[in-house]
Amino acid sequence: MSPRPSSPHPPEGEQTIDTGTCEIVRDRDVPGWLLLVNGQPSSHLADDPHVLAFEYMRWMAAIIRAHSDGAPETAGTPRLRGLHLGGAGCALPRYLVAEYPGSHHRAVEVDAALAAGVRDWFDLPRAPGLRIRVDDARRAVDTAHPGAYDLVVRDVFAGDRTPDEFIGPRFAGQVHAALSPGGLYVVNCGPAAAGSVTSIRADAAGVAEVFAHVAVVAPMSVLRGRTRGNVIIAGSDRPIGGAALSAALLSDQSPAHLLSDDAARSFATPSRDRPGGTRSAEQSHAEARSAQGPAHRAR
Repeated sequence: MSPRPSSPHPPEGEQTIDTGTCEIVRDRDVPGWLLLVNGQPSSHLADDPHVLAFEYMRWMAAIIRAHSDGAPETAGTPRLRGLHLGGAGCALPRYLVAEYPGSHHRAVEVDAALAAGVRDWFDLPRAPGLRIRVDDARRAVDTAHPGAYDLVVRDVFAGDRTPDEFIGPRFAGQVHAALSPGGLYVVNCGPAAAGSVTSIRADAAGVAEVFAHVAVVAPMSVLRGRTRGNVIIAGSDRPIGGAALSAALLSDQSPAHLLSDDAARSFATPSRDRPGGTRSAEQSHAEARSAQGPAHRAR
């Protein structure tokens, strides 16, 4: 899949978009471009589309690779049909098109000016490899045909927080309906405050209520609440990963640990919330949000 021709030099500096501003910065350490949206690092597009600079995206890619490589092939169907909620610079779908020629991806971005801009600024694949849909991510899931996707990625933030409507078993159930049998749901989430894992547990619990298999990926220092960092949650009705995925994550330049199934569920639901307790995933999420205070402006 050849990339769409773009400017050889995206316009460095600040640009006005519908939801505020974005800034494009040249990265010479990992050759490519850093995209900040309303001051938040949002995407890194390396000159080589096979390279991912953000560690959490490499962890996501490792999960997707392990799951996709174990999936049965269906004649006449693209190897991977992905829905990406939160488009920004479309770094992950760009990478997946490069890694899986013939795969089809749809990125959903609420900001029309940003969606148009990244098409002009960066070497993104053409349709049908990558389509960018200007829409609300929640509506994109609500209107998806049953079984339309093999992969759904949630990377949606308001400031440094995920909006409430994307967390919990209700939304996870809608994603499940949009996935093909054995499809994969991958979530990027992070603690709302340094050292806090309460909101992450609530997010993981919502996924665990819906999917037969669940995984949580992050450095142990983050999972233990010692440091702030990204946490990846994955759900599927097929087993996720295994020894090979665990080894791949630990060998990354930013190593991460894999918690699968029982270990992931134990992380998501502390002993006081297990059967015999009184709180559901929705209640845990509400408690986490109450402790965090008001939301940040959408980026």
